[in-house]
Amino acid sequence: MPYVTIVMPAYNSEMYIAQAIESVINQTHTNFELLICDDGSTDGTTSIVSKYIVQDNRIKLLENINPKGAAGARNTCLDYAKGDFIAFLDSDDYWVEDKLEKQLNFMLENNIQFSYSNYYMFAERFQKKISCRKHNSFNSLTYTCDIGCLTVVLSKKAIGELRFPYVPKEDYAFWLMLLEQDLMAYNQGGYNAFYRKQKQSLSGNKLKEIVRQYIVLTNATNLSKCAIFYRLITYGYNAFIKHYVK
Repeated sequence: MPYVTIVMPAYNSEMYIAQAIESVINQTHTNFELLICDDGSTDGTTSIVSKYIVQDNRIKLLENINPKGAAGARNTCLDYAKGDFIAFLDSDDYWVEDKLEKQLNFMLENNIQFSYSNYYMFAERFQKKISCRKHNSFNSLTYTCDIGCLTVVLSKKAIGELRFPYVPKEDYAFWLMLLEQDLMAYNQGGYNAFYRKQKQSLSGNKLKEIVRQYIVLTNATNLSKCAIFYRLITYGYNAFIKHYVK
């Protein structure tokens, strides 16, 4: 049974982190460590985590003395990770109970180093299915990212010394850095996680989103300026069609 490290960044997460932790504890795949990195919370987040640590020795709390954001919290966890596989879950999201089992079996049976899945997006009054592409290459991912961080499982070998960059959409940038090493990412096919849509999401402003896309492609890839510009035009056009054309 493969040993998995689950990476969970946390910041002022007292409202939802218990649900996230419970969804990990209840996994049918039980051979794991859950590394939770608190990034300077000022609420009851660490107290909640400490109670779970007493109950389950697979859970460990790490703390960034100086806040580093989600990228820094994930990187702290990666520095301490002992698993053969690495999975990611944010403290306000949660998994279905057989998520790890299904994706690990999929990866082992097909010799895959990078897997993800479909997921549910939800808020207080709605829930919808988010269906992702069957697979992603580096090239396809440079146009748009449909890989949800909460669904990703990676082999530790694939990650090596790579770490999340300190840029907007740091998870997207990290996937690009991985795939640029001639990896492919594959969709397991299930709906294995629940993503909580927050009211303060930055993706609502399309102009800002294009700027963020530019920063990611500039910092996380070796694409030429011409190639980046073409992808930004395509990205903006697709966003316009999706949101304004009936």
